[in-house]
Amino acid sequence: MANRVDKIVADVLFKVGQKGEHAFTRNGVLDELQSIYEEISDVFKAYKVSGTIALVAGTNTYAIPASVAKIRAFITPEGWRRPLEIIENPDEWDRYSSRIVPSAQPLKGYAWAGQLSVWPVPVEDATLGYLAYGNPTVALAFGADPVTDKRWDYVMMVGVLARLTGDGKRQAEYLDRAETAKYETWKETFAGILRHEHSSDRIGF
Repeated sequence: MANRVDKIVADVLFKVGQKGEHAFTRNGVLDELQSIYEEISDVFKAYKVSGTIALVAGTNTYAIPASVAKIRAFITPEGWRRPLEIIENPDEWDRYSSRIVPSAQPLKGYAWAGQLSVWPVPVEDATLGYLAYGNPTVALAFGADPVTDKRWDYVMMVGVLARLTGDGKRQAEYLDRAETAKYETWKETFAGILRHEHSSDRIGF
């Protein structure tokens, strides 16, 4: 049964109650939890998203799911001889996309405005994998679980406590634990990608 949101809220209310502060409601805590949830996803990259994009011969632009905030690595198909490199600078992308080169596979990828463009244009169908910083698209609710890993639950609880109480020590603990959770969330993923024979090597935070 999904109940991680309920548990985080209950833990917050219990801890503030221990300090004699009883003015907070479940819904009020949930509102603060939503704010922290959005913050850890945006600032600390808490939500890890993976998926695939079906490349079609002759097509160079594809829709990216709304849950993807920023692609950090491509997992290129078996048979491709080179990894698909992420381009982040629009001027650099313009320089590449205006060129015509003979290639059996795309060499560069550029994500913008909810779309992924690849260069050169694919000459055959393929399935391109990706790993990305995620953007939660559904608000938290009682009886539900966050999309973030469970390791982030304590981080969110501490963050909410810091917001509600104005406790500087809690705030420092929140930031420290968030950085640690970010590292733990991504270290094994990126290590695995670096070991993969057909993966992008430009995947730093």
